[in-house]
Amino acid sequence: MLVNQNHFPGKTLPKNRLDLLKSMRQHSDAFQGKIGTYDIRTSGVGYLLASQDARQADATWGRLIEAFGSHQVQTYCCTSAMIDDVANGDLLLGYNLLGSYANKRALGDPRLTMIMPSDYTLLLMRSALIPKFAPNSEDAGLFIDFLLSPTGQKLMLSENLLFPIDSASQAINISPKRSHPTRIIELDQQLLVGRDHAKQSRFIRSWESALELTELE
Repeated sequence: MLVNQNHFPGKTLPKNRLDLLKSMRQHSDAFQGKIGTYDIRTSGVGYLLASQDARQADATWGRLIEAFGSHQVQTYCCTSAMIDDVANGDLLLGYNLLGSYANKRALGDPRLTMIMPSDYTLLLMRSALIPKFAPNSEDAGLFIDFLLSPTGQKLMLSENLLFPIDSASQAINISPKRSHPTRIIELDQQLLVGRDHAKQSRFIRSWESALELTELE
């Protein structure tokens, strides 16, 4: 989650999803039209995050998505657009943003605070593959070796590109592995289940209904 701390109502920022629900109940008028999240009908990563969120949060996610709907949630194609609108005050909060982008912007903008929810934070592993018939597989392998090396990991850290995966991550000011409960989105058969056309259509219709959105043409 990313919030504009200059405009967020109340004295404290939410630490988790239940805190966010409480803030929305206490300051309902302030949140009207001021929450942003991915439009899962047009964004593949948005659909992935929402469907995984639903698996993890169960009843809490259902309550949260219904609260978004009753507060006229704004839907977006991408994280960068949400961050821009949180920064300029058009939104109070963006939900399910990509953390690497949100963290980089928050570090350079005192108006922004990134929140890794204390109930759990979804982690999406970035994957690098070398195609079987790649024309230059040797250099591709060297590049992946560099990404995984201490030098590559420290570069990710210093440039705020991604959360490193080795011991260099201990130096980061926000370490998701150590400070917050995490749920890793595994590259397994469960992702294929979520891509089943019938299941995906049902999930999107349920999401549209909860958010009180009309179907896209």
